[in-house]
Amino acid sequence: MIEIPKILKDYLTHSVADLSEWVSADTTFHLRGSLQIRVTARDQGGQIVTGAEPVMTFSNGADLVTYRSLDPGRLEPVRLQRESRRGVWSILPGETPAETQFLTVTARLGDVADTIVVILPTTLDLATAPRTRPYGITLDNVGERVSSPLDWFTSRAGAADILYEFLVDEDPTDDGGPPIVDLVQNADGELEITARRLGRRYVTYRARSSAFEQSTGRILTAVDTCYTPERRIYERASTGFRVDLRFAEPDAWSGCAKALLDHAAGFYEAALKANTDPSTFPVIVYEGYEDCPGVACGGPTGRWVDREKGEGFYYSGGALYWRRAGHYAAPFGVVPIQATYDVMLHELGHVFGIGTYWFAGDLRLVNASREAESVVDTHFPGPNAVAAFDKVGGSGYLGGKVPVMNDPAGIGADTHWRRSVCGEIMTYGRCGDRKYVSAITLGALADFGWVVDMSVAEDYAIPPWVLADSISGHDDVVIRVEPPDTR
Repeated sequence: MIEIPKILKDYLTHSVADLSEWVSADTTFHLRGSLQIRVTARDQGGQIVTGAEPVMTFSNGADLVTYRSLDPGRLEPVRLQRESRRGVWSILPGETPAETQFLTVTARLGDVADTIVVILPTTLDLATAPRTRPYGITLDNVGERVSSPLDWFTSRAGAADILYEFLVDEDPTDDGGPPIVDLVQNADGELEITARRLGRRYVTYRARSSAFEQSTGRILTAVDTCYTPERRIYERASTGFRVDLRFAEPDAWSGCAKALLDHAAGFYEAALKANTDPSTFPVIVYEGYEDCPGVACGGPTGRWVDREKGEGFYYSGGALYWRRAGHYAAPFGVVPIQATYDVMLHELGHVFGIGTYWFAGDLRLVNASREAESVVDTHFPGPNAVAAFDKVGGSGYLGGKVPVMNDPAGIGADTHWRRSVCGEIMTYGRCGDRKYVSAITLGALADFGWVVDMSVAEDYAIPPWVLADSISGHDDVVIRVEPPDTR
């Protein structure tokens, strides 16, 4: 006997459907985490039998399926992969924008089999003009009320009726008190949000149309709780070297976002506190720079200045660019989190020289991949950076030190540490749960001529499993195929 459980519980409405029986065509599900279909085989006595091999196919019969993401106009390939022995086949993420709508899962053992067919809704299009879906929701005070028009999505099939559903996620550490916000859809067709108590929660949403289209997601919501970085933080300097943050659009930043950027600037003020040439360094913060390839960009600006004391040079200022205008503006901008702080530290690292200063002056990048137009051993030979690299675990590395991203076709080539320096603040993308401003980065700043207090460097060690420089990312995998349960 082969058995595929066909009971699904909808996380938003808590309704339960038995897929062994008839379910209406407009029944859709949003499940917490991934949609998981567990395939098990049992003998006549009900005991689990090993050896049942699940088979997953799509309507086009291929193992490579094109999925349409919520980013308009972009198609992403999705591959099937085996990963563990838990017997779970997962469709990831919760937003499953299938171009092909039929997913068939079959389990076979000898001459018997059981099959379930899942109809996947196509995705709605994200409205872009104007964009009204919040990045996040920030309310400063209990009792504050804001509203957002519910025109976040449009129907690809032309359906006029889009239904929105919402749920404020529970916090497992909560004390059992009321939700931090109340959500109401008012008579004007708006989502009305009222702050009830302090805290942070995710608001999960689902939008669906009569044309069997669906999009789901979640929005971080905060009531008067600014995020504190999960590491030693530095307040802004009152004496010594100072970073002069100048906001081009001050109203486009919430108070919490400004406070977090202050912490990031305070870190570099502490590391560079002995600098008197210059003693004040202006950094302009811009909004809405759409040419930036990532969430944010940063770099030096102004004129070249030779240092009066010591060697090296500096540029007379710097700039930070956020990709979307109003990205951190309250009440519907991004709610700052640890990743926000990491991005701020990273972009300020570019401002002070990582990936920027090494294209000028006497100490330069070696084997720039974009100049060679091929994958070469790109590296930065600064003596302080190399010494720090060796000290944190890179002494046995056989390539040029410090390794820098070396694929000329990739974003970040020649301007970031290679992923063999996994978890360091100046690697590109996320590698590990946190990023550290290590002695490698601060050592490179010293190589550029900055006076650096190396005691400010955060504890960091190169993970031994990345020294072979064989890191490859699979962030685009949203289908995972796993073998059956062998318990």
